[in-house]
Amino acid sequence: RGRDDDDLVALLRARPDLTSPVPSDIGQLATRATTRASVARALDRLDRAALAVVEALVQAGEPATLDGVHALLPLDAPTAAGLVSRLRVLALVWGPDDELRLVRSARDVVGAQVAGLGPSARALTSALPQQRLGTLAADLGVPPSREHAAMAARVADRLVQPGYLEEATAQVGPDGLELLTRLAQGPASGRVENALRPVTLAKARTPVDRLLARGLLLPTDTATVVLPSEVGLYLRGGVLYPEGLDRPQPPTTGHDVGIVDRLGAGTAAELIRSVQLVAEAWADDPPSVLRAGGLGVRDLRRTATVLDGDVAAAVRVVEVAFAAGLLAADSTGSEWLPTTAFDTWLRSDAASRWVALVSAWIGGSRVPSLAVPRPDREKPPAPLSDEIDRPGAPELRSLALGFLGSLPAGTSMSTDGVIEVLAWHRPRRSGPARDALVRWSLDEAHAYGLLARGAATSAARLLFAGDKEGAEQTLAVLMPPPLDHVLIQADLTAVAPGPLDPALAREMALVAAVESTGGATVYR
Repeated sequence: RGRDDDDLVALLRARPDLTSPVPSDIGQLATRATTRASVARALDRLDRAALAVVEALVQAGEPATLDGVHALLPLDAPTAAGLVSRLRVLALVWGPDDELRLVRSARDVVGAQVAGLGPSARALTSALPQQRLGTLAADLGVPPSREHAAMAARVADRLVQPGYLEEATAQVGPDGLELLTRLAQGPASGRVENALRPVTLAKARTPVDRLLARGLLLPTDTATVVLPSEVGLYLRGGVLYPEGLDRPQPPTTGHDVGIVDRLGAGTAAELIRSVQLVAEAWADDPPSVLRAGGLGVRDLRRTATVLDGDVAAAVRVVEVAFAAGLLAADSTGSEWLPTTAFDTWLRSDAASRWVALVSAWIGGSRVPSLAVPRPDREKPPAPLSDEIDRPGAPELRSLALGFLGSLPAGTSMSTDGVIEVLAWHRPRRSGPARDALVRWSLDEAHAYGLLARGAATSAARLLFAGDKEGAEQTLAVLMPPPLDHVLIQADLTAVAPGPLDPALAREMALVAAVESTGGATVYR
């Protein structure tokens, strides 16, 4: 209620799920903003540095202070303060700098264990059997107690004292210290036989026994030991991420901007021609809609023959045309046909046609590469079916392409480098599925003329920035003008040395058959 209009606008833009449906009042907005599902979506959009601040708040306990958060992270004070302010805008953190609190559901989503550390010493000692806890308390010089909870708390307090940790880690020997260091880097647990066996300082002989006797490792069951989070944090030098939180900087390669733009324009022209060929071929001989939806294998191969290409190219063409609304099932749902939007699209200039196609692909949730046959799996989903729809594709695709578009003109980065950067931007969404989606998106962007040699074209850079008109104007300069004539040879072969005017192209389709395509189209 204390936020002004600008702050509320920033919140709703950063967390668009809060607007669906539109909340009726501030109370309903606040309730929705603190639900587990909405908070999880907000955390999924945080980069590595911002998520580390959330983890630091969990580790510091409640309430935390800005200075305490800063001490746990390898960030300078202004950067830490800026990230906390960002989390306040997102309604994930509230309170002044000396009394910071996470919304309760954020703690639930992140969990009690953060940054690869184990559970707290108090949580681990509370779960120890009474006999094992008593033995550990005696070795630590902790006064005994008949109440299990009270003794567990005393043992935990003793374990987390900086003086004790310094002394104990110096006494475990090189082998024990190496084991502790490895567990401190994460994961914090390991397998040990008979982990709950009685171990004392006097009888400890192996490195693991010495660690168990000093409470630097605590058993959770008969075969598992865990490094308490406080011990792990001490071994990391008191910070959650000693390796730093800077965004990775993979190597880049510079290319001639003119060459990149011309290559992209050539691919764009080929895409436009391919979409037109497929739509006109389907208008004459419509393929059937599969009973389960999608395009059949035989019709897909026939479409690839029309394009004089492979199946992968045919999948990408029909999918981008479908995303742009140029192809659809007929009213009976039995055949695939061009839509009335195709006629409108055909009357526009080439640059506008390309922008319409790639804009639909960038903002769409379909992943054409899923329908491309690959040797590592049996049968892919059918093109144009619902099986290749991925709700997370638009955001990830825009993030990857937007990053490439933000690099200096003509600069490319390897696919692995892009994946590494995106893993920093979206650490909670990392994994093989995400990496595969990024690889497919970059491959498709090359096939659609947005990228060339790994670099974003000038038109694509403007498109990624939201300037469609600028993208059209930039591409139009590079696209060959449509021709209003063909060259007739003595053997009745007609050669079109470039893209034809749509009216002439339709006329040629009535009187001739395409014999070959490429830089020039040959008709018979």
